[in-house]
Amino acid sequence: MKRNFTLLLFLLFNGLMLHAQTEVVSGLSDPYRFALDGDDLYISEFSGDKIVKIDLTDPTPTPVDVVTGLNSPAGLAISGNNLYIAEFLGSRISVVDISDPSPTREDFITGLAGPTDLLLDGNNLYITDISSDDLRVVDITDPTPTADLVFSPLADPYGMILDGTELFIVELGFNRVVKIDLADSTPVKVDVATGLFDPDDIALDGSILYITEYFGNQLSKVDLTSGSTAITPIESGLDTPAGLLIIADELFLAEGSAGRVLKYDLNVLSVDEFTLGNQLSLYPNPSSDFLNIAGLEAEVDFTIYNVLGAEIKSGTLSVQQQIDIQELKTGVYMLQLENGNVLRFVKE
Repeated sequence: MKRNFTLLLFLLFNGLMLHAQTEVVSGLSDPYRFALDGDDLYISEFSGDKIVKIDLTDPTPTPVDVVTGLNSPAGLAISGNNLYIAEFLGSRISVVDISDPSPTREDFITGLAGPTDLLLDGNNLYITDISSDDLRVVDITDPTPTADLVFSPLADPYGMILDGTELFIVELGFNRVVKIDLADSTPVKVDVATGLFDPDDIALDGSILYITEYFGNQLSKVDLTSGSTAITPIESGLDTPAGLLIIADELFLAEGSAGRVLKYDLNVLSVDEFTLGNQLSLYPNPSSDFLNIAGLEAEVDFTIYNVLGAEIKSGTLSVQQQIDIQELKTGVYMLQLENGNVLRFVKE
């Protein structure tokens, strides 16, 4: 039994699911964000100070330089032939004409503090700025464009995604994802996902929000219809995962320090391969102090394991008794009951 549970923990925490992961391209210098134009996938290389592109129809694509000599390029957005680039250390948004066989960089917006990500909605180019802790917008058709303030303060804003009028934003400073309604004249931040470890980027597939945790080395998700902000880890052991982009039924992921791009089959990611717990539920989850087990009919021994599979706490639980987790560090844990049930929880 112990060997089987150790295998289960390995699958849950160090693979978590048997996903269809494929390497798309490697040999990049800190790939960070994506933009798609037809079959061409544009990739910013943060440490390489350049933008490359690959042909997604090629089974073994080779990166082709698009523009070099940038200053820590991060977020990307494409409108027509214009590729907009957030240059983090350059404190500016640049633009290049991708129809030009030898494109050159031109200033589009200067004087920013530390632009990180870009999102294009019609003619509106949204910009997150980690150094000024705000969200700005530019009309790309304006002959003298200015970056107007949309929302502030944000705690180290990074990736963002738009769903209707709701804009989801990564707040690295608070290790969470929030949303604001752009249709509201005075938008208010609402928590969407909490308990993250250095979140970086997000992608939305229906009601499932995918999140990269950069120094958490993990890909996670949250179901927006669940009513909970608790995340579900999908895959750990990644090497500083950053940018996300959904193309058809595939999720592309930039793995920064590994210098490569991966892709996942969303049809596989959307299925939980493990059904844990038999008529039992655990609440509140996340919790900062005590756990309750609903559906327990008799006294049972329990063991709590951390993400490394190490035993953290054990004891005996009677019906309607609470488990004290106040001494646990913040993170994700597994609660194993002697009857074979396994329940995942998050300590806040």
